[in-house]
Amino acid sequence: MSPTPVAYRTPAAERGQGSRKSLRSSSPSIHFGRCCCTCAGLSLESPDSASPNILSDSAFKADYIFYQGGAMAEVVVMVEGAPIRKKEAIGVLARVRYLHPVYHTCRFYSLVDGHARSFETRVKQSSWVMERLGDDELGLVLRSVDRWRDRKSCARVCRRWRRVEALTRAVLRVLDPHYLPRFLPRFPNLTALEAATPISDPDLDLIARSCPGLESLNLNARRSRIELDEEPHGVEPRDVTDAGLCAIAFCCRKLKNISLRRRKGVGDVGAIELAKHAKGLSSLDLSWCSKVTDRAVGAFCAFSSLMVLCLRGCPLLSDSGLACLATGPLSRSLRVLDLSECDQITDLGVCLLRHIRCLEELSLADCGPKITDVGGIAIASIVSLRRLDLSWLINLSDATLFALARNCSNMDEINVTGCELVTGAGILSYSNHPALKILVLTSCYGVSAHDVEQMMLSCRSLRYVGLDKSLRGWMPSSVQEKLSHICRIDWL
Repeated sequence: MSPTPVAYRTPAAERGQGSRKSLRSSSPSIHFGRCCCTCAGLSLESPDSASPNILSDSAFKADYIFYQGGAMAEVVVMVEGAPIRKKEAIGVLARVRYLHPVYHTCRFYSLVDGHARSFETRVKQSSWVMERLGDDELGLVLRSVDRWRDRKSCARVCRRWRRVEALTRAVLRVLDPHYLPRFLPRFPNLTALEAATPISDPDLDLIARSCPGLESLNLNARRSRIELDEEPHGVEPRDVTDAGLCAIAFCCRKLKNISLRRRKGVGDVGAIELAKHAKGLSSLDLSWCSKVTDRAVGAFCAFSSLMVLCLRGCPLLSDSGLACLATGPLSRSLRVLDLSECDQITDLGVCLLRHIRCLEELSLADCGPKITDVGGIAIASIVSLRRLDLSWLINLSDATLFALARNCSNMDEINVTGCELVTGAGILSYSNHPALKILVLTSCYGVSAHDVEQMMLSCRSLRYVGLDKSLRGWMPSSVQEKLSHICRIDWL
């Protein structure tokens, strides 16, 4: 049921200078519309013979305009049902001086020479602007609303808006999967979904059936940033397993990005099914999926679209899995590879990584003592490397840094935290490096404060250096101040 029009009186009307009679007989520049408080929208109806279009003075004509934002931040002009942004409309809206006071409720208004005044009799004869919009046109308007709070407000306007908003929703974040069956079927056109722990196989089955067009699925959403770096202990009673992942793989074949981080119930069966059906996958995160083995990694070696692969904390991954990564089409597409905390790999497997010629980011942090300078020098042959994490590889020495500094001219970030065999000579090899921006070398006890000073003064590309707190006492305050003007220093 449409709300009763409420008269809005301008200051001129309050002084007795405006009346209903004078409005009927005054300037023909009269336009009717409605102000909707919930979506902060201004809609103007199409003109008729008695009320010509006030936009005709501009260089364009429009059916009506939809205005968002209290400061006229965005104007959408609807021409034949299609939204077109026109800067000229801002000049027209600027004449509506008394519009903002009616935002607290939905009221009718009319425009007379650019002023908002009450015109109850004529407004009753006009139709609601938004009712004249079809679902497709309304969907185009709602797609331009990006902020989730604004979309939530739009969904509260009426049942139709709620339905159309759900149909146009592309991204959804679920913090409590317990309520998924209640609301998920309303959003059949989702392309991205994030869910928090715990989530069960029936939940994933519901997601697969309700949202077959999913392109991005993140099952590692957390309620706070503190939780993001916490590794779970054990398997949640309701945690997803291979059965749930198989349902996703079979129904959601448009998947491009999927994160299964910390889902310890996921193993080879689910990963292989994913590789079989999601042929367009470009990013896969299996970090801390403790059941994943070389067999699952081998299922992705034929992919030519996979660019990001995270296998951090997969204890069953060995050199055989790395051999699969280094052969086939995958070796020509992979850009980012995270092998942190995979302590079964050795120099033999690391040497094979040199066949991934387009690799830009590589992490071997905490991979154990089986990786030495043999593997480090082999990595240096990947000239495309830009970011490298070698932290806590205790058997790496200056020989690796010499090779990296000589061959990897595009390297802009390197982390050698905990590499106890690295000395000042290895750090000084980057003195004239053309691209290095970030260097982290905490717990490198063979590096002196003087070595750090000389390196920072000669490497002009540096923007950030992470140093051990123990070096601070050996570096004069005057030197610290001088170096702080060159780049940012953190004492870790």
